[in-house]
Amino acid sequence: MSRLAQMTVREMVQQRDRFQCAPGVSQEELPLLEKQAIIDEMLRGMPIKQIECYEKRESSRKKVFIVTKGWAQLCAIFDFYDDKFPTWDDEGKRLWEQQKGKP
Repeated sequence: MSRLAQMTVREMVQQRDRFQCAPGVSQEELPLLEKQAIIDEMLRGMPIKQIECYEKRESSRKKVFIVTKGWAQLCAIFDFYDDKFPTWDDEGKRLWEQQKGKP
């Protein structure tokens, strides 16, 4: 089991400098509503999409996590923690549900 599988969100945020996006993985930022949906699901105790990575030792002997899947989700968590966006309001949630085809 990788060290990441055992980390809490707080630990990931505290060690954010250890995360690097793998070459070839999109670093495109998620739309605001999608970021808010990720945070909403986390706050309600639901699992988030899987974040996949592997550990690599840098030349400085420091271990880093190379993220191969879920970079955008990880960045959304970091951005929320940094107060870059709020949780969604009723209107935002309604818009999200309309986009996803929910009643």
